[in-house]
Amino acid sequence: MPKLVMEDIASVLTILAGILDEGRKKGIFIETVPFLIHMMVMGTILFYKKASPIKDKQSWIPADLRVHDKKLKSSLGEELQISYLRL
Repeated sequence: MPKLVMEDIASVLTILAGILDEGRKKGIFIETVPFLIHMMVMGTILFYKKASPIKDKQSWIPADLRVHDKKLKSSLGEELQISYLRL
């Protein structure tokens, strides 16, 4: 990866580590590994974005499962925030 990309990732991880540490001190979060949390969020977003068009073309998927996709009320990032933070 280019150095600039790695520096950006390091910057995001530094911010995330601060957020997680502050939340842990307040009793909101448990002790965890910032990189793992970052990969969970980014992995979810990337996988959803790449897999959704493929899934949407599958006519054999039952309608009662497809209806769940329509429940996304906002952006995927906001949906993850709601799911992860119960806001």
